[in-house]
This record gives sequence, structure tokens and C-alpha cells, in this order.
Amino acid sequence: MNVIYTIRYENGDLNNYDTWLKVIWVGRHLNNTEGSFKLFLKYSKMVKGRENEPEENIKSHFYQKNQYDKDFNEIAHLYDIRKVS
Repeated sequence: MNVIYTIRYENGDLNNYDTWLKVIWVGRHLNNTEGSFKLFLKYSKMVKGRENEPEENIKSHFYQKNQYDKDFNEIAHLYDIRKVS
């Protein structure tokens, strides 16, 4: 997850709210753990304007209702990340 979040951070995907939400969505589907959340939180806090956002707000976006999309295609997302890296 660190590599994925690093690529997305360096690509500027955490700067825009819509793409930030997409990165959260992919992160939750690929690794729905507290460790993955903490890693996402670290990268979110590095973004100008999000450094003071409360952890609980980010956590509620990360976990949401803890539901999964049955059509989630992790291979497609990993391929997309490879394209932008």
C-alpha cells in the first residue's frame, strides 16, 4: 500500500477531493486494515490544506459503511497505478 499511496501522492491524486475519495476507495478495497488507514492518513496529512483535517473525518471516509463493491477489479486498479508511475 505504501507504494500505491506514494505514487498517488506524487501524481497529485490526493490534492483534488474527487480523486482523493477514489484513492480512499481503492485503498479500502485492496487493504481494509488499520495499518492501511494509518498509511493513507499519513499521506493525506502531507497534502497542503489537509494537514489539520481531523483523523475521524478521514477515517469515516476510509471505512464508510465497510461495504465492498462486488464488481471491484483490483487488477485494473493496479494496472492504472502502473501506468501513472
